[in-house]
Amino acid sequence: MNPYSVFCAGLVTLAVVQAQDGSHGHVKVGSPALQAQAETPEPTIKYIDFSKLTQAPSATVPRNVTKGTQRPDPRQEPPTPEPTPAPTPAPTPAPTPAPTPDPGPWVTKTIGHDEVKPFPQPEPVTISEKAGVKFKPQIQIRTGCVPYPAVNELGETSGGLQTSGSPRGGCRGSGHGSQVYGRSTWIEGVWAIMYSWYFPKDSPSSRMGHRHDWEHAI
Repeated sequence: MNPYSVFCAGLVTLAVVQAQDGSHGHVKVGSPALQAQAETPEPTIKYIDFSKLTQAPSATVPRNVTKGTQRPDPRQEPPTPEPTPAPTPAPTPAPTPAPTPDPGPWVTKTIGHDEVKPFPQPEPVTISEKAGVKFKPQIQIRTGCVPYPAVNELGETSGGLQTSGSPRGGCRGSGHGSQVYGRSTWIEGVWAIMYSWYFPKDSPSSRMGHRHDWEHAI
């Protein structure tokens, strides 16, 4: 064989191998016989295959698959709503008491001086009340009227006596007993108690003096 022919065939073979390793856009060099022996790459598919969409569904694929929400079944009963609690009633306000009627102007009701009964002495509770009872004085009358109650527990007051007649006439006691009245308070840093007695009249002589008389001791 001609050595030159062998050398040319080697160059052609080397060129074909390099063309296969490079990009498919390169032009292959060689004889048509060598080009036919080279592998031709398959063209890229650039269309959508719709043939799979016309095939029957597979038996293994579930057909009744729930996707997303479904319409409620009209035969299904609606859920029972929770009972609404009854509102708490407002508390009933206390009834407004009826106003106390106006008693009107004070009208003095007087009775006979010998009809007035003394009201019982209350039981002392406070220190001042106990002191008032402890130091309550006694009085001795030698001439004139003796002490009488001035008012009873109903608020009826004594009518007193006229100054006519004897200074002692008609006022030596009614048999119901007398009454001693007392009040106490602070005066210039001193605790003072005042006791008083009521007399139907003060008449040193007939037609002299006055109706009603108050005497006191401190």
